[in-house]
Amino acid sequence: MRKVYVSTVFDQPVDDVWTVLGDFHRVDRWIEIVHASEPEDGDQAATIGSIRKLTVGDDRHTTRERLVSYDAMNRQMTYELPDLPPFGMSHYLGTIRVLPVTDSGKTFIEWYGAYACDDIADVPTIEASLRRIYTAFLADLRRYLESTAVPRRLSKD
Repeated sequence: MRKVYVSTVFDQPVDDVWTVLGDFHRVDRWIEIVHASEPEDGDQAATIGSIRKLTVGDDRHTTRERLVSYDAMNRQMTYELPDLPPFGMSHYLGTIRVLPVTDSGKTFIEWYGAYACDDIADVPTIEASLRRIYTAFLADLRRYLESTAVPRRLSKD
């Protein structure tokens, strides 16, 4: 399988970032092109095997994502596209991992996709598309966290 990888650092503390990013069924809160995100079984819990149905884009098409692994303690999750993946992929697994930057109190985020494709000619399109999507979604998350930030009171203890 091939892999596309992006990473960035956010100013917010890791727990604040994971609280939003780790909420598998609520990506519609922070990804601008997602109009709705609904668990197919009605349960909002991030349960392995649960599927979120997303209404996406100007045309409001739907897509489905299944949670494959979820590790709240290590702030990592992996999902797949149970239906035919786009861009010529024959299989796709996306992974998001959130880590603390210990010397600054910031957060390191990595998002990568492992995929297979039948036609090697599709690789440049697949990789450019995934990189563009991950980068846009992380920019959306950054804007969301900055707009919902609650000023923290400094203590002199």
